Amino acid sequence: MSLNVKEGTCTKLDISGEFDWKYEASYLRISEKECLCIGGRDESKKPSAKIQLLVRKDNKITVTQCNEMNEPRYNAAVCYYHDHIYISGGKDESGKNLKSVEYVLFCGKDK
Repeated sequence: MSLNVKEGTCTKLDISGEFDWKYEASYLRISEKECLCIGGRDESKKPSAKIQLLVRKDNKITVTQCNEMNEPRYNAAVCYYHDHIYISGGKDESGKNLKSVEYVLFCGKDK
């Protein structure tokens, strides 16, 4: 995985933990070292309700499973505000636009 971009070069980072690669997931940068992967779809096109915290330390990324959304979704808009993650819209399993907003407590702090 390449996350560290500097002057047009990428550094390969090793991932420890179980990271579920998702297509059309929403990614949200929380801090210099933390990023969230929210929802998305797997190879069978099924949407996910998972929220995963990715924390970078040196050249490694640790993945932690966080809270799950009530409704699986992909292509959602996401926002971090006052220790909460807000997830708005996106699409459901049939590809229909969702008209709901969910919020969950943030599962980590920058170490």
